[in-house]
Amino acid sequence: RTEVQPCWALEQAILLLESELKERSLSLEIAVDISQDDILFADNERLKQLFTNLLANSIRYTDRGGFIHISVTRQGEMLVYTIEDSLPGVSSEHLEKLFDRLYRVDASRSRDLGGAGLGLSICYNIVKGHNGSITASHSALGGLLIRVEIPVAE
Repeated sequence: RTEVQPCWALEQAILLLESELKERSLSLEIAVDISQDDILFADNERLKQLFTNLLANSIRYTDRGGFIHISVTRQGEMLVYTIEDSLPGVSSEHLEKLFDRLYRVDASRSRDLGGAGLGLSICYNIVKGHNGSITASHSALGGLLIRVEIPVAE
């Protein structure tokens, strides 16, 4: 691990998935409100994998023409990344199981789109490996809100 710019991995993930966003006519809005001095002590490639998985999930499970909102803020000693999307949502009973290995929501969000149910458990492990936390909740936009917190480098 080394000191890394907090948004590099996120920007790489967005670049990687730009064509999928266009293909599904999804709008992406990004709000970054952190200082130049905010640095993470992290593995950039693992963070890139984290954000690529989270964004790919949002793209896959958001209705065509919908939108995804990403924000990066600092709260205390944590950098907070939120990725939220528009409809469809996930029922409350599924929210707490989303990060379980091999768990898949089989209702509207799975949409016969396959996937082994490993993506979010990998995300969970990457975040835990960075001494952070990751949670899922309902988004005010109608879909899912994923919140990732990673400690700022000392």
